[in-house]
Amino acid sequence: MLSEGALRLLNDLRQQQPAESLCPDCAGRRLSLPKWDVLKSIRELIGMGAVLCRFTRCHICLEETLVVTVRARPWAD
Repeated sequence: MLSEGALRLLNDLRQQQPAESLCPDCAGRRLSLPKWDVLKSIRELIGMGAVLCRFTRCHICLEETLVVTVRARPWAD
């Protein structure tokens, strides 16, 4: 079972365009969560195979950093 932060992050990522990515700082600001909670949520979502983490540009702040993107529907709706 996913934590509340992980569910909020996953739902936010699902609503974005597939190629869009978020850094933990921008995800925290969008979801009003502390960065540590966002990082724990990202780790949780990576563990279930729902998101990918990679080093590229964040679509919000445009910083070159580690970002998270949603995988192409590995889960069953």
